Amino acid sequence: MVEVTLETAPRILQTVWLVTRIAAVWFAFHGMGVLARARLLRGRHLEGLPSLVLGIMGLVVLTLVLSLMQLLTRWFLPFVIMSAAAYGVLDLHRRRRYASVSGQLRSWLAVPAGLTLAVLLLSDIFHAAIPHGMVDPLITYAVQPDRWLDAGGMYFLSETKFSLFPLIGEMLAVWPASLSEGMVDQLIILQLFQFSLLTGSFLIAVRFMGLGWKGAATVLLLCLSSPILVKWGSWAKNDMTALFMSTVSLSFFFRFWYSERNTGIPLIAWFLMGLAISVKLTAAFAMTAAIPAVFICSGTGKWKQLLMGLGAMALVPMVFAIRNLMITGEPFYPWNFPFFSPNESWNIESIQVLDSIKERGSASLLDNLVLLIRSWGGIGIIFLAGVLAAVRIGWRRVLPPFITVVIYAVVSCLVFDPISWGEKYAIILLPCMAAVGTFYLRKWTRVVLLIVTVLVIMTSSFSDRAVFIWNFFRDRNPLQFQGLDTPPAMPLHLWANENLPQGSRLLSMWRYERYFSDHVILVLQNHPDGVELLLENSLAEEFEILDRMGVDYLYFHAEDPMPGDLESRIRLFSAIGDEGRIRPVVEVSGYLLCRIVDPDSEDRVHRDVDPEYDPVGRESLSCPSD
Repeated sequence: MVEVTLETAPRILQTVWLVTRIAAVWFAFHGMGVLARARLLRGRHLEGLPSLVLGIMGLVVLTLVLSLMQLLTRWFLPFVIMSAAAYGVLDLHRRRRYASVSGQLRSWLAVPAGLTLAVLLLSDIFHAAIPHGMVDPLITYAVQPDRWLDAGGMYFLSETKFSLFPLIGEMLAVWPASLSEGMVDQLIILQLFQFSLLTGSFLIAVRFMGLGWKGAATVLLLCLSSPILVKWGSWAKNDMTALFMSTVSLSFFFRFWYSERNTGIPLIAWFLMGLAISVKLTAAFAMTAAIPAVFICSGTGKWKQLLMGLGAMALVPMVFAIRNLMITGEPFYPWNFPFFSPNESWNIESIQVLDSIKERGSASLLDNLVLLIRSWGGIGIIFLAGVLAAVRIGWRRVLPPFITVVIYAVVSCLVFDPISWGEKYAIILLPCMAAVGTFYLRKWTRVVLLIVTVLVIMTSSFSDRAVFIWNFFRDRNPLQFQGLDTPPAMPLHLWANENLPQGSRLLSMWRYERYFSDHVILVLQNHPDGVELLLENSLAEEFEILDRMGVDYLYFHAEDPMPGDLESRIRLFSAIGDEGRIRPVVEVSGYLLCRIVDPDSEDRVHRDVDPEYDPVGRESLSCPSD
């Protein structure tokens, strides 16, 4: 009889267990928020802030506290989550919030809209439950929570420049990651967590706009059927964390703009935008678009309100900026700002041949705008229709959201060029756009919901989603990487984990990923010393660079080591051989791992390792010719 474990269980059972753990995290958010509001934080400055958001902020602060106490571990965080989740469930049971909704669903339209929503939601959840080999999470976003949990606290991941970014997203991600049961399981949990933040942003926007169930269903149908939102929402990146925080912040702005009370925008809205910027610096462009709209509809004291708001917004980002400044000499490293220059040890030289390979291309502003507006799809149509329908209530209430969207679209197309590369940064406004457009069309909410439901069902992608759900239920294989979506260097990293000495340092000649490796991985083109290998050097000088980097091994794809002809600029490849200073160790899935031999002792690498260590599989290797 074969024993069935979670890793070998059918994928539908795995998915149920994954969703259960994500639900526990969200119950913990609510429980922490209720507890913080009742015991610690009281006052008008938090009026209108959902307990979920307050709980997220509380757990981010708790991450820092537990890190200082060395309790940021895989055994202690689940205890905190379960305790807070139990408190949250009890609070929801006392309030019985679901009772206020049940009586509103007595409409024939609830059936087709609900079934359509179920298909969209299930397909999106199942899609996010399949591990993706998207490179960015495997570089840093999924790496840092994993490393911190192993170490019991936060620390600076010096091998990647991207670890210097603001870290609110990673500080929040440690909570769902602590419930994982393996590396692949952890990656999937982070993917589903990001998708849950995306879905949560829709519900937050609906709540702030005061929409009923028909309006909420319309917003969910529009957003869950949006290809651009679903694509970026199913990866273990922090973009959805930034989108969630931005949505909460901008919802305060949008609600203020259509409100008859001119009470001013609360400082918490600005502070939340600062949290979004502390997740992704690019979230700042959303506030850049909103600032002009503040002047259009605000009463007296515009400058005072703006300065106080900007001060609140800058609080958290400045903490990370000071941290970066102390480490690298640049407040927002690796981005260069006037009056600052990185320290010599962090200054990555610009090399023309490398820049030409990384060049993303460009497009005209008009072309970018067309592509961006097309990517908005039904959300853009609903928003524009709502604005046109609401002009009759007064331009002071309609113009600010419209100006915000227009400015943000133009800024996005100018900064994120081409927009096909930067579309992930240009979607921050979409949940608010869907909610605002639906709100302005609230007099025709039944008709709008019917039209949206019919149009979603008629799209070809809807039938594809239904087929995908059916195949997902039938598939008895566990959740795993599929085909070309498997990270190319993952098999080599797993081999190295089992066979290389602990504490080994590896130099990747091009691939960025490091998530599945237990060792430090430096990437040539992202390391201040590594890029010097692409300059005119002698072989001896290149070995001196390796000495400075302190690497013990290097690896590359045996048939295509580097893009273009970059490998021809590096003399180290000529030193590869059984008698050379760079000796082949093993080839796994096309990637060749080589050992760097210390010239003073051929049996040892740069670092002190086990003298009895004997690499596996050398006799079967082939290496590039000199």
